[in-house]
Amino acid sequence: MREFPITPADEGRSVHSLLRNAMPTAPRSFLRRLPRGGAVTLDGAAPDPSCRLRAGNVVLLRESGRVQQLLEAGPCPLDILFDDDDLLVLNKAAGLAVHPTESTTAPDLLTLAAALATDLGHRAAYHVINRLDRWTSGVVLLVPGSERSTAFARLFERREVDKRYVALVAGQPPDQGAIEAPVEGRPSRTTFTVAARGRGAALVLVHPETGRKHQIRQHFASIGHPLIGDGRYGGPANREASGALLHAVSIAFTHPVTGVPLHVLAPLPPHLRRAMDGAGIPPETLGALFDALDRPT
Repeated sequence: MREFPITPADEGRSVHSLLRNAMPTAPRSFLRRLPRGGAVTLDGAAPDPSCRLRAGNVVLLRESGRVQQLLEAGPCPLDILFDDDDLLVLNKAAGLAVHPTESTTAPDLLTLAAALATDLGHRAAYHVINRLDRWTSGVVLLVPGSERSTAFARLFERREVDKRYVALVAGQPPDQGAIEAPVEGRPSRTTFTVAARGRGAALVLVHPETGRKHQIRQHFASIGHPLIGDGRYGGPANREASGALLHAVSIAFTHPVTGVPLHVLAPLPPHLRRAMDGAGIPPETLGALFDALDRPT
């Protein structure tokens, strides 16, 4: 049996995501069969593939010859949170650009994802549906083919997507609040709830009700609590931060092809968890945070 002890690095991801990252070349039908056939257990019981993982869980995978072969081909070079025939959801690392640029030869998310397309059964070029800043980590949606991408893009145009972020901000903001201030000359609104407090910092769960460029960063700077690491908007420096400590942690919508409600959570990246630890925010905070995220409104 292959054992996967779940740590805070995997908090919030699904069983499917864990298996997909361990075996990126496995056919989806094969991954679906594993829990149903008893080859995968979560704390001793057969899990639903969409079941959320919590720190302290243990996943066991029976190592058949086929499973061993697939494990030897992995692990995945990108963090896959969800995939089906029409969609690939990735957990982008901070510092990784979404698109290639002429000014650098550094890797980018789109190019790295293209190398996985054949293994995942996607035969058309990926289109990025929601773009994140280079230093913002978290959920990014990629869709194979222009026809499918139009259907997913319309969800954002019609504001039928619920997006949540986690940010580490300077100071001690109120327990909850709403920030309404123009961004790019357009009305903008951000609501937030403090998830935990530390030394000179707070971890906030953020809901940008509008989607302007740098909206979260500008809004928190405007109330005197800039994001830690965000030098552009007055945030204090942090040894763990090369940019604003901001993570796209959750996305929820109705899948436009299958019609099934989909909610994907992205585990927090190592540098943000280290910054939380440095501010005295305990790792147990993540359990309560993901419990709250699992009930999007």
